[in-house]
Amino acid sequence: MKSISIIIVCTLYTIIATAQENGVFSARENTNKFVISIVPQSTAENALRVDIDKRLNNGTTLIVAPRFYLNQSNASWEGETSSSMIGVGGEIFQKIRVNDLSKPVRAYFAYGLLYNFYHVSYTQTEWVQSSVVGVNTLVPEEKTKTVNINKMGPSLNIGVEFEPIKRFVIDVGAGFGARYAFVSQGDKSYINNHDGILNMGYTGILPLGVAKLGIVF
Repeated sequence: MKSISIIIVCTLYTIIATAQENGVFSARENTNKFVISIVPQSTAENALRVDIDKRLNNGTTLIVAPRFYLNQSNASWEGETSSSMIGVGGEIFQKIRVNDLSKPVRAYFAYGLLYNFYHVSYTQTEWVQSSVVGVNTLVPEEKTKTVNINKMGPSLNIGVEFEPIKRFVIDVGAGFGARYAFVSQGDKSYINNHDGILNMGYTGILPLGVAKLGIVF
């Protein structure tokens, strides 16, 4: 998987660099300091992500990427009938460019840290004992519970950014990250049913891919 990601990014960079040499892109002066980008694929995690880039004079870029999560579902996990989730979080990256900003096509690598907080409210069916006409029996009872989940970890990406037109930036990258999730309040076993690679309870190594569309200011 790692070698495939590297091959994809290198191939993309080669294609774009060839286009640049053939005059598809032309060099231009670029002294703008900020880029605001949207990340469409973040919706796969029920998230809205906006990246704010601050270009520094030393050839690097500082990126702050806040995330906002919202999801409601009719759950299918054992004993869980419905749930709602809200969350906030973000990543802080440092991007190191290989090419100067005056070039319309620029390779880079970036590293950073992620932290997310999720608050989940869910309805769970439990069997409780009830006495009817002196006979004890088990009856279902729905109870509302809450759980707070924290997820954090480092990320490492390589990629390319290019400007097909002035002040419009496309950023494509791939890499790997590590995630650790834990419950800070509520049933600690809750994340066992929500530990898919795109879910809030995932712990482990995961591949990363990003495609951003940005405006330069």
